[in-house]
Amino acid sequence: MTGQTWSGQHWRVVAIDTESLGNRSYVVITRDGAVAIDPPRDIDRVEAVLSEHGVDLDLVVETHRHADYVSGGLVLSREHGVRYLVPAGDPEPRFRFLAAVPGDLVGGAGLQLRPIHTPGHTPHHMSYALAAEGRDVAVFTGGSMLYGAVGRTDLVSPDLTVPLAHDQYHSVRGLGLDLAPDVEVMPTHGFGSFCSATPTTGDAQTSTIAQEREVNPALVQDEETFVATMLAGYDTFPSYYARTPEANAAGPEPVDLTATPRLTADQVRQALKTDGTWVVDVRDREDFITAHLAGSMSFPLGQGLGVYFPWVAPGDARVVLLAPSDDAVVEARRDLSRVGYDEVEGAFVGSVGELGAVGEITSFTPHTFADLADRIEHHDDVDVVDLRRIGEWSEDHLAVATHVPLQTLDVAAESVPKGAWVHCASGMRSVIGASILQARGVDVELIQDDYAAAGDAGLQRVMGH
Repeated sequence: MTGQTWSGQHWRVVAIDTESLGNRSYVVITRDGAVAIDPPRDIDRVEAVLSEHGVDLDLVVETHRHADYVSGGLVLSREHGVRYLVPAGDPEPRFRFLAAVPGDLVGGAGLQLRPIHTPGHTPHHMSYALAAEGRDVAVFTGGSMLYGAVGRTDLVSPDLTVPLAHDQYHSVRGLGLDLAPDVEVMPTHGFGSFCSATPTTGDAQTSTIAQEREVNPALVQDEETFVATMLAGYDTFPSYYARTPEANAAGPEPVDLTATPRLTADQVRQALKTDGTWVVDVRDREDFITAHLAGSMSFPLGQGLGVYFPWVAPGDARVVLLAPSDDAVVEARRDLSRVGYDEVEGAFVGSVGELGAVGEITSFTPHTFADLADRIEHHDDVDVVDLRRIGEWSEDHLAVATHVPLQTLDVAAESVPKGAWVHCASGMRSVIGASILQARGVDVELIQDDYAAAGDAGLQRVMGH
């Protein structure tokens, strides 16, 4: 979806938000053409912006080699026959590109971009100052300066985490001190992305250099405090982040989101029996709770499928989709392609009731933390499993709980006792986890409640590991 826009006398910037990943891409538009910056894998959204404004693409730009999504930059540049600007010094991509060199002005759509080396999120990260009307009007900061935060530095290598943290401090300070106060800041990460080192500024959708001088940790803290605070705040990041940079270096291929084989009920039956095949129900979690095919797993469209599926499933997982409509299949393919799953075995389109001949149609009974408290009060043998991330668990957790992070659940399913009560922070991950466990033969009780309600229910919460 398109979101925030900025404009001047002869230019306009349109943001393309990928809410499930917490990211933002940009299209700079002038009367002479357009520039796409950090474009998404599903380039039809960029094409829609170009068509809406009646402009031709002139340049495609990357701020860094992304870990959280497969870029659409290479395919977009090839389809339009335009230059593809990639940071100089990045380990050699296996395709033709134009190297972005710090200080070298790059023209595009009648404007000028000035590459600024901003190592930190990655060693070769580039930000780009956009000049229009004789001055800098915006800076595209990728994973460098975010809104009230910075990009994390632990995604490349454990050996580089600390050095890159120091680099990030100096890079963001450089942007904050060298650019004019009214320059608009336009980051790629920081809208819910796990690429952010610390929480960003609320629900901020815009910011300027002047505003960042007041709130950004790299601009209000000394270097020692900044590095220590950032390193202490790192939580687990999605496991698929280890795969995606290589996919981007290799050069992603075009993907057709509409070319998905349709499966019969009997083919779904066979998929349930096939090792390594994930039968994925993409409906909303409430619908899955009410009724679902036994053996299928809940990964709702959006964050469920686009973030948690690649976090839990192996990169070579065979995927069968269960979807309520053809449109839902396209959106599922969109979510999966963004994180490197270009192919699926096929999709069954229809209602859950139509799968009754395939296997049992079952359901979950959603519980609250008050229900759990009542159960504990009257029974001694209650197992509770917390599916949240390590950082969430460390901040505080139920005294009676055992920690099994969702991302480990597929291999750790046998360690979960049958009948355990499973919870997360708000309910999405607990449905995903309960469905994985059920598919692995472990029936559990599902908690659908906000974790804050645990204290109100009188359940003891403790801090630390």
